Amino acid sequence: MRASILTPRGGARHDGAMATTGNDPFELLSRALDGYLTTHLLAVVTQLGVAEHLADGPLDAVELATLVGADPDRLRRVLRGLVVEAILAEDEHGRFSLTPAGELLPSVTG
Repeated sequence: MRASILTPRGGARHDGAMATTGNDPFELLSRALDGYLTTHLLAVVTQLGVAEHLADGPLDAVELATLVGADPDRLRRVLRGLVVEAILAEDEHGRFSLTPAGELLPSVTG
């Protein structure tokens, strides 16, 4: 049987048909890249003092951007990235709030 370019040596498939083992190079690289992105998202919200503003209750991206001096669309993308990581939550009205993990974010304002 001829190997596909999607099937690395050893026969492991990366199309979701086979569970990963934790040593899969594609999985390792993906986790590393995700960690890098998440670290940068956390740095942005920490530097802007987002947690301090959300401590008083949910805000949408426009309200929050006004408070921290950021572009609303770019800030919304950052916030949604942290929703995926369960650091923030977004409600049905597009307002963001802190999760228990998000409450641990430091504030670097002032």
